[in-house]
Amino acid sequence: MWRSNCIASMKRVARWIASWRGLSFREGAGRLYRLAGDFFSIVAIAVVVATSFLLLLLDGYGEKHWLLATLLYLPGVVWVLPALILLPCCLVFCFRYALMLFAFIVGYAWLFMGYQFSNEAIESDEGTVTLLSNNVGNNGKTTIDQFADLHEPDLMAFQEALPPRFYREKYPEWEVRSHGEFAFVSRFPIIEAGVVDEVRWGTVGVAARYVVELPSGGKLVVYNVHLPTRRFIMEGMRGKGLASAIFGGNQGYGSQMRKQNRDFFSGQIDLVERLIARVQSESFPTVLCGDFNVPPHGIIYRRLSAAFGDAFEEKGRGYGHTFPGKTRNPLSFFRPWLRIDYAFAGNGVQFLSAEVEADRPSQHRAIVVSYNVVE
Repeated sequence: MWRSNCIASMKRVARWIASWRGLSFREGAGRLYRLAGDFFSIVAIAVVVATSFLLLLLDGYGEKHWLLATLLYLPGVVWVLPALILLPCCLVFCFRYALMLFAFIVGYAWLFMGYQFSNEAIESDEGTVTLLSNNVGNNGKTTIDQFADLHEPDLMAFQEALPPRFYREKYPEWEVRSHGEFAFVSRFPIIEAGVVDEVRWGTVGVAARYVVELPSGGKLVVYNVHLPTRRFIMEGMRGKGLASAIFGGNQGYGSQMRKQNRDFFSGQIDLVERLIARVQSESFPTVLCGDFNVPPHGIIYRRLSAAFGDAFEEKGRGYGHTFPGKTRNPLSFFRPWLRIDYAFAGNGVQFLSAEVEADRPSQHRAIVVSYNVVE
């Protein structure tokens, strides 16, 4: 119905152009086609330029501005919706610009969204260590048991963990250490364990540190990390909250929201800088894993990935989205749209493989990485 209506409308416009300019219907239709081509080609160029500029701002400036930082957490498809909507029109009226839009969409899906094509796992039987990490809060009464049984990890790091008694009863032959929200389960002896006092969000520890002794006799340091979430700010920006924050008003509510966002992200940047400095002071090979609550764009992620290797970027496949594991958002096709759970490593660690849990209706999907420790 809509297609026939569009065709009928275009015919009426063509007849009007023809009568106005003293042309035949065919000449009027040709003039209309060229005008439509010029219009959609200009719009296509504007969409690609404007979207590319915004993406560069998001990646390079990110958490330095409260609104850009908020936009980092939107489903990725949001940024190519204009191009996707425009693509059929360009296919009809300006084919060359349709090819440009298609190339832009493919490049966006690959480069900006970080799709990994063929990071093949390295086979290594000697000295391989496998680590599983998961934020188990709001797990929808599900477990990681099937994923863990598949990969048989040597180390497991949990955030928002259950009481330590649960892990001691479930893994009686493993060593278990629990500190606040953090739990660490190891097949290897744990030499040191505790919350990292130098890295706190107010009075709350955001990382726990464990030193394990490997079968080879070497040492490995594991940081179990849970950076603060901005979910409480997002809740306040629903509905009219975002408009109030952008344009002000609402009896000072907008300025309050902007200040909360600025303070949060400024504090988060400082927190990550302190965490990086603490980890880089280690003399043993070191791995960081957990729920970082940071998307793979912006200042904070770039700082982390510059200091440490990202297991998924090196050895993962696909997008590696871990959050939210259960969603009704149609823009994400009802699947996770953020990668905020990571495994990083410093010197002395070689990643062999990285995988994200495929499908579980939990708030966070688990990740598992295998690596060699270079003595």
